[in-house]
Amino acid sequence: MTEYQIEPLDLNSVWRDQIGKVVSEAFHNDSAAQTLERIEKTTATHGARPSIYFGAIEGGELIGFNAFIRHELELAGNPIIAYQSCWTATSSAHRGKRVFQNIILEAHRALALEGGHFVIGWPNPSSEPLFVHKLGYRREGSVKRNIFGPMAEHFFGDLEARAGGINQNDAQLIDLKRGLHGDKLIVEGDGQDLLWGVIRSRPTRLGPIPYFEVGGLRWSKPSGAKLLASGMRRRLPLVAYWQIISERRNTINPAIGKFQESSTNPLIWYPLSTNVSDGPFDFFGGIRDVY
Repeated sequence: MTEYQIEPLDLNSVWRDQIGKVVSEAFHNDSAAQTLERIEKTTATHGARPSIYFGAIEGGELIGFNAFIRHELELAGNPIIAYQSCWTATSSAHRGKRVFQNIILEAHRALALEGGHFVIGWPNPSSEPLFVHKLGYRREGSVKRNIFGPMAEHFFGDLEARAGGINQNDAQLIDLKRGLHGDKLIVEGDGQDLLWGVIRSRPTRLGPIPYFEVGGLRWSKPSGAKLLASGMRRRLPLVAYWQIISERRNTINPAIGKFQESSTNPLIWYPLSTNVSDGPFDFFGGIRDVY
């Protein structure tokens, strides 16, 4: 029997300082204040209901934390609610108490009551075995395609995108990611024809190389991807290449073509009820918390 309780938390509650401390210590990169700011910027989606946060509390001390980003998705015109697990942190003084596993298990129960259909995530190599082998999550590898930036539109064919999977909510994601990336996030098109992403740079021995990381892509008619790519290429500063990260079963992938297996973190998911679809998931890189 555990000596701690799992409770939903508000980021602006009396637990705020302890959340910042526990998470910043776990990630070893920012101060507690900077960590709290980043948690807010990466999780606060706008929708019918907010994202949800859980903590493990023992004797007035926060010993574990996990955020769940609420995504309002869609499958064949039907709404799908998914919660993305992220910002997983356990106090170093309380390791070995199954804090992480118990937060996730309580979240399954509570998020199902919130109307959730899935918990999703893209775990690192350390946490993936816990999700898959201990908690029963399903796994799907990621795929990647890089294309030459100055001629980007020529790498897209004339096929129509026959999307048939669970669609990411691009409008919701653009709103969320713009708060993080500002004017580095660029959108071309709207409605049923949309391409968006973020300008990034990769360090090399010769200096940083700029590239464009696609966050989402969809189109409704033949040659739609080529037209979007042409418009986007004219709006971008000179970038060396575009990078497209997708899920292996994404039903839009065949219309893009030439994906290869990727070493990026795999998609995992856990159905919160027995009558939900098993995908496929038409996700691109922009839905990930680290994007």
